[in-house]
Amino acid sequence: MPNGSRRRGALFGVTGTASAVAVVVLLTGCGAGQPPQAAGHPNHQGQHGMRMTMPGMDMSGGAMSGMDMAAMRHRPSSAAKMICTAETRRHVGHILELSAAPDGTPSWKAPNYECSYRLGTAGELVLTVNDASQSAAGAKFFGSVQQQLAPTQRLKGLQALGLPSFETSTGDVVFLKDGKTLTVDASGLQPSALPAGQSRTDVAYAVAADIVACWSD
Repeated sequence: MPNGSRRRGALFGVTGTASAVAVVVLLTGCGAGQPPQAAGHPNHQGQHGMRMTMPGMDMSGGAMSGMDMAAMRHRPSSAAKMICTAETRRHVGHILELSAAPDGTPSWKAPNYECSYRLGTAGELVLTVNDASQSAAGAKFFGSVQQQLAPTQRLKGLQALGLPSFETSTGDVVFLKDGKTLTVDASGLQPSALPAGQSRTDVAYAVAADIVACWSD
């Protein structure tokens, strides 16, 4: 697949981001205005990786076995829709040091809710929530994403925010909370568009941590 292509419908993760970022996110909470900027991941090179597109599928096997059937019948949850709200758009603009909040284009293909931020020559940032309502289905989906994106690195300590989570060197950050898998895919961002000293994974982590910290139980 060409450089810069990506997989939609199942995504999330990050490791190595400065623990101070996680602390600030937890202390500021939702609606606090400006989110913290991501600190550097010195070992990440920010190169695009090979992606697969498997929306609405159980990536570990059968076509339906990993889906949350309730999500198939209903609209996306409020938690899922948070990835495309005005507040998140402002935070994305701040993290990327843009002059204005970018537009987000939402799409719903149950059980996956996606918000794509197309930034012109700067590239694209894609946020996805697998909107499972049952913990078992969500955990299975999270595991299948981790296998698909291998090799991955598990987030530890404060960086993990107390949740199952991982990152990739190509710009993916994935969190699991309350059965819902959040994936932030920054692999489509151009290096020239990144704030000074930050990698794609740094940006993905800052966006993901800000959203997860606002998800209610």
